[in-house]
Amino acid sequence: MHRLRRQTYREIAAEIGIREQGVEYHMMRALSRCRKAVAFQRW
Repeated sequence: MHRLRRQTYREIAAEIGIREQGVEYHMMRALSRCRKAVAFQRW
């Protein structure tokens, strides 16, 4: 939602019913997993 719709964390939090910090936490986890997956594929 943040990357595709250009929504702020605040807008996403309001839409899905969680705190803004929760959105930030999930974004950080998702991006970390994506980075690890890309790094693993380079081997």
